[in-house]
Amino acid sequence: MIDKAIAAIYAGVFDHPLAQFQDYLFDTVRPAIGFDSAIWITGVHETSQTNSLWYHRRAPVDVAAYLRHFTAVDTVRVAALARPGTAYRIEDTRDMADYYASEVYRDIGRRGRMEQVMGISQFNAITRLSHYLIVYGHDRARPFKDTERDAFQRLLPHMIAAWRHRQMSEMLQIPLPPGETQRTACGRAIADYHGVVEAADDGFATVIASAFPGWRGPRLPDVLCDLLARADDSAYIRSLNVRVLRSTQSCVLTLIGSEATAQLTTAELRAAQLYASGATQAAIAERLGVSQHTIRNQLATVYDKLGIHNKVELSRHFPESQALAESETATPPRDTLW
Repeated sequence: MIDKAIAAIYAGVFDHPLAQFQDYLFDTVRPAIGFDSAIWITGVHETSQTNSLWYHRRAPVDVAAYLRHFTAVDTVRVAALARPGTAYRIEDTRDMADYYASEVYRDIGRRGRMEQVMGISQFNAITRLSHYLIVYGHDRARPFKDTERDAFQRLLPHMIAAWRHRQMSEMLQIPLPPGETQRTACGRAIADYHGVVEAADDGFATVIASAFPGWRGPRLPDVLCDLLARADDSAYIRSLNVRVLRSTQSCVLTLIGSEATAQLTTAELRAAQLYASGATQAAIAERLGVSQHTIRNQLATVYDKLGIHNKVELSRHFPESQALAESETATPPRDTLW
């Protein structure tokens, strides 16, 4: 049954709309787990920040009240977030009679028919995001079985992977801005309105990390978060031409490069951006942890690819570059490409 569910999870990636896909995933795994309703929460792992919630076959709960009063005493949540990948039932974390007598059950659980509860989380160390899935049984006399707990643990990674695949598929189907091509698009990502990246291609993270040294995610740099909060659909930020397409719950960000700069490698682009912004070759080498000779060779290749001959011409390819490294003084630069 589990193998059949896994096959169905991935088979539906391109057959179901994004807005209904989480429902599809829950419906697909229900025969193996036997729950009545569920909630899918995405948020920052180290905090109680919730970025998105999906209610499956149940009415919304008062999340704000829950976060204020019950996060510390919700033993299933505490255990699941402490050990990502392991499913926990109420009885794995506390006595059931104690749960039914608790304030969290009286104030939220009873109204929500949360007679049986089982939760599991998955943590992404790169984005710092967690997916926390909770399934509920509405019958107090029918607890979740050990086999259902094991099935939940096996199915969760596939549910998360399929959800990310569906997000990426949706993102790639959205047309690029007029006049742009896949050659000029150097990265795309889906982010919520808090600026938290939910899915991204490899180019997006690489380019953002180059423009904002030290960036780790999951939240975009503040200047990009500010862009999402405005009505603007494009901006030049640190030599990045950023285009934004907004939907109800999320945004698609596209990083656009010129036809000329699109032919540069990631290392060459990073060196060129820093050099155009005013950093010396020595400062660039120190920041990137490579030799000055490597930087000199990369810049020579950049000049050759762009068909330019000096730093003034290089700066024209990166008109919005800001100071990403130590600025050069007003005196003529002491290091030259040749």
